[in-house]
Amino acid sequence: MIRSVRRKLGFLAGGVLMVVSACTETVTPADPSELAAVSATELSDTVGLQVSPAPSVIVRDERGHPLQGVPVRFAVTSGGGTVVGEAAETDSSGVAAVISWRLGRATGVNTLTATVGDLPPVMFTARAIAGWPVTMSRIAGDGQTVIAGSPVSVRPAVLLRDIEGNLVSGATVMFEGDGVMGANQITGEDGIATVGGWAPPRIGIARLDVRSGFLFNSFTAIARTGPPATLTKVAGDMQSAPAGTAVARRPEVLVRDAALNLVPGVSVVFAVETGGGTVVNGSQTTSAGGASSPSTWILGAVGPQSLSATVSGLPPVVFTATATVPP
Repeated sequence: MIRSVRRKLGFLAGGVLMVVSACTETVTPADPSELAAVSATELSDTVGLQVSPAPSVIVRDERGHPLQGVPVRFAVTSGGGTVVGEAAETDSSGVAAVISWRLGRATGVNTLTATVGDLPPVMFTARAIAGWPVTMSRIAGDGQTVIAGSPVSVRPAVLLRDIEGNLVSGATVMFEGDGVMGANQITGEDGIATVGGWAPPRIGIARLDVRSGFLFNSFTAIARTGPPATLTKVAGDMQSAPAGTAVARRPEVLVRDAALNLVPGVSVVFAVETGGGTVVNGSQTTSAGGASSPSTWILGAVGPQSLSATVSGLPPVVFTATATVPP
């Protein structure tokens, strides 16, 4: 019986040794085999701001199981931005994420790379776009001189920048003023908006206002008259008076340019054509209002009379009158 008990104890001891041996075996963790993005890899946001969502990746073993506790390194590789939480570790779901990724202050492409050992890295790309425009400057078309009613040779243009000095594209710009064509414009990739056209309609100093949001600027131009284009009669035609006397109303003409502006300072010559009368002070210069007339027109002998008004380069105009028998 004693031998039987010893045998049983021996079997029991052996079993305990086997259990202890089995419990002390070391389980080797699986190696990372795959690194993949969880969040979007193509992003876009304003310069200097944090992207959303924050970049995150997942680490798996060769069987596709997520791995916990794997170190992941995030690093900014272009664009000049900053990352918070660059040294991360995967959670129970195998996911690691940065706390934040803030884009650089210049427009363009920003990149952030996530790496785990020798695995192929994961790259996140974000396009940094300009912020709200805070400055609007004139870059072309200010201070021109133009014939009233004609378009300026250089169309006014403005340049918009954000607080970091980046060119702002896609901003609405409104040009306001008399003679404006294509008033509403959008800035291009170069940050520039150019008015469709500007033809100040009146003689003098013309102003063109420009607005974009709360921003404001303005352009000026000097509109002057063009060369004489038309000569028209305005008074003193088809009169009658006794022969040898002056007509009651002096003949008067107006000189205009191609835009119908009245042209001052133009030489006008009044001359008797038929009837033998006399014109007094027939060489005149148009007034500020573009008008001109001789001092008087004295009719000749009884019968039809005519008087011409001439401006160099233009067809003359002719006034007629009838000299009647004196009482």
